[in-house]
Amino acid sequence: MVGFLKSIFGGKPTPISITEFRDQFIAGARKVDPAAELEVIDDKSLSVRRGDQQGTIFVENAYARYLREPARLDFHMGQLLTLFANAAQESSLGVNQLVVVARHVDYGKGTGADILMRPLAGDVGLLLAFDTPTALGAVMKSTLAELELTEDEAFARACENLKERIGELVVQRFEHANVFHIRADSGLATGALALPDLWRNGVAACVVFAITREAFLWCDMTDAKAVTALRQFAKVVKVPDPLSNTFLALENGAWRDIGMQEV
Repeated sequence: MVGFLKSIFGGKPTPISITEFRDQFIAGARKVDPAAELEVIDDKSLSVRRGDQQGTIFVENAYARYLREPARLDFHMGQLLTLFANAAQESSLGVNQLVVVARHVDYGKGTGADILMRPLAGDVGLLLAFDTPTALGAVMKSTLAELELTEDEAFARACENLKERIGELVVQRFEHANVFHIRADSGLATGALALPDLWRNGVAACVVFAITREAFLWCDMTDAKAVTALRQFAKVVKVPDPLSNTFLALENGAWRDIGMQEV
């Protein structure tokens, strides 16, 4: 497990905070598109207005990619700024861009935004979002009328879209136990919790730890060695802005919170 920890979190320069990352993006964006009006919502999001078009930019996915490679700040910032520049030509958001991703159940509460989120289990919920080249954007309840969808229809469509938009899952295994770390270059990996057949390889009962907004870990609940390794990992791992602080279980298609001690 030590080698696995080092492969993901160890041996890297100390990263800047998400606030510093956001502020560097703002400075760069104003140079890329001086006509765009940017306003801070919180550490992770900005409102942007271009003429009569207004939207929200979430920098958290780009920041998460940067955290995996702190030595390549310029590269990851450059990618985000390029997407921002190209976004000026994006068409209106529509049903084809709907996806779901996992977020802490309190996500968005501090902003007052009327977002659409459904509880999964414990402190994890599934957020309905628009997947754009620039960033993920939370879908507001008021948007459903424009999309001509009910909430149930929107979540169903988002799950179908996710199968195509999530891309290839990147899987890393612990060195000495069958614990698997799942992410995707698309930044949508946590949405796969809504689509367990994409990753659980036929395992009937799984233990899941949603470690960040871009990745989760899982193992077979009946594999005592793997469960012990996952429990030990959860006790020692430190990540910026963790998504969840509890273990979830998936059994017979149903999710439940099992805390950190039950397994």
